[in-house]
Amino acid sequence: MRKEAVLSLLILTVLYIAVFSFMSIRRHETLYSNAFDLGNMDQALWNTLQGRMLRFTNWSGGRTRLAAHMEPILIPLSLLYILKSDPRTLLVFQTVVMGLGALPAYLLARLKLKDDWAALLFPLAYLLSPALEAANLSDFHAVALTPPLLLSALYFLERGNYRLFPLFCLLAMACKEEISLLVAMMGLYLWARHRKWRLGLALIVVGNLWFLLSLLIIIPHFSLAGRYPYLSRYAHLGTSPKAIVDNLLTNPASLPSLLLAPQKVAYIKGLLLSIGLAPLLAPEVALLSLPSLAINLLSIYPWMFSGGAHYSAPLLPFFLAAGIYGLTRLREWLSPRLGRKGGFGAPLLVALLIVVLYHREGGFSPLAQGVEMPSLTPHHRLLPAFTRLIPPEASLSAQTALNPHASEREDLYLFPEGQEADYIFLDVTTSTYPLTIPEYRGEVQELLNSGRYGLLGAQDGYLLLKRGEGSPIQLPEGFYSFVKAQEIDHPLSIEFGEELELLGYEATRVDYLVGKKGSYEFTLYWRALKSLEEDYQIALLFAREDGALVHSVVHHPATAWYPTHLWKEDEVIALRTADIWLGERELVHLNVAVVKPEGSEWEMSDRLGITTIQAIETYEDGTLLYLTTLYP
Repeated sequence: MRKEAVLSLLILTVLYIAVFSFMSIRRHETLYSNAFDLGNMDQALWNTLQGRMLRFTNWSGGRTRLAAHMEPILIPLSLLYILKSDPRTLLVFQTVVMGLGALPAYLLARLKLKDDWAALLFPLAYLLSPALEAANLSDFHAVALTPPLLLSALYFLERGNYRLFPLFCLLAMACKEEISLLVAMMGLYLWARHRKWRLGLALIVVGNLWFLLSLLIIIPHFSLAGRYPYLSRYAHLGTSPKAIVDNLLTNPASLPSLLLAPQKVAYIKGLLLSIGLAPLLAPEVALLSLPSLAINLLSIYPWMFSGGAHYSAPLLPFFLAAGIYGLTRLREWLSPRLGRKGGFGAPLLVALLIVVLYHREGGFSPLAQGVEMPSLTPHHRLLPAFTRLIPPEASLSAQTALNPHASEREDLYLFPEGQEADYIFLDVTTSTYPLTIPEYRGEVQELLNSGRYGLLGAQDGYLLLKRGEGSPIQLPEGFYSFVKAQEIDHPLSIEFGEELELLGYEATRVDYLVGKKGSYEFTLYWRALKSLEEDYQIALLFAREDGALVHSVVHHPATAWYPTHLWKEDEVIALRTADIWLGERELVHLNVAVVKPEGSEWEMSDRLGITTIQAIETYEDGTLLYLTTLYP
């Protein structure tokens, strides 16, 4: 190997690990990690080290990770907590392992292409792959560790090392039940192409048996429902594994419409573009990923074919290998026609250009379009002051974004479950999943009125409650500081009737924080023009250029907890939304309306008229304000 090429590989790998470790930790510290799955992974590994194997309690489907997935690799990973017991340990470990996948990518490419510099295209494509980056930034999942393991298996298969090849297959299988089907496919490939029928047959048998054992026996045994918990994602095909298979075999005509839906076609296109379209030259290698690809494409759960989250991680090694084999095939075809190396640089440059341009459009690194690094705000820095008040031996019910920050305990619940826990920890400014904002507001208010908990702390939207006899809780003034604005971006002065004035707005891209391109958060700054006796709603209406509505938001934490009848005339109120996904391909216009009490955002007669305009367009009889255009 050329030292310069190896040094380049090392620099790329170290840069990836450093950047994505920072991004993963920053995402966690700014409250974008979740109960599912960083919270329950952290709890499961911490409990394992305490002698309670894979125990987690914040999911209603079971009390062990084995009720959700077959991931025995988590048991030895719990030893990481001997070094440092912290969810950030998992995030950094995941990044390091995923980053190291660049090495087998390079070795496999060098083995096939026999060129040190040409081989660097593939670790670069690997590290710039949106599928890899999205998995890396989607909390922690054992399946996200499979790309380097599967790439290593493919490399040792090509080297004819039939000791290390099955070892890496077994390590990958330990990450999730479906990976055993990919191992079975590699066994089939080994049998058909390399004529190693004994080892190939062994992998086919072991892979399929492992999958069936996991799907039909182990996971249902630990599941409280007594069945594999994710069958609902395939309910359109059947209610049991047997019914799904029967339906696919007896009704194959339904598959094209299911598999060729526009979002699923775009998903496959993205996987190909991320490797410079080179997998098209060796499609049979990419099809080794068929089991996981089918699992994603047959689902009706959008995250599985969105290109975000962790679901595409097992596909990447096979698409990458297909790209390597494809360019090798192209080189072998070009060599006798153009000379040994003549003309091959052009296909490499085209592939490199496609990889870089697609990453620019669809990736999640700081090099990608629309990726903004969030700052730690005073709200985020306030969090440790609350978590220090919760004893580690106490049971806790917490919101999804707070779960991973207090998950190292025996009993942890996802609010609104666990309302008999020793402590309840809430943040009304973050995601209220699985409740809507009005449902969440009702649950919390009922809890405050019940007298079952005393107030330990309330500040800037945080609430910490301790179980014990008490009286109904009145929230202090400091709790409401999250609605008070300090600075105003994009200042305006637009009056809605004689009641409210819009003072400005802010639109922030949060693509990497939520794992979907085209994701935004919005802040609108308001003040009351007079004392209001009733509660108005602020409607955000998102429309395409043709006027078709894409999304609407009418419920906000600010108006849920600090409704307009409480607004003082001298206050500037910051009304912040949760993250909103607006799609990846089209311009979207943000429009604003103020809805009268008991009114509907859809009815023009139920909205306040806009009385002052600053060269901004209004629609629908002056009741709908065009605010800005949002770009994909």
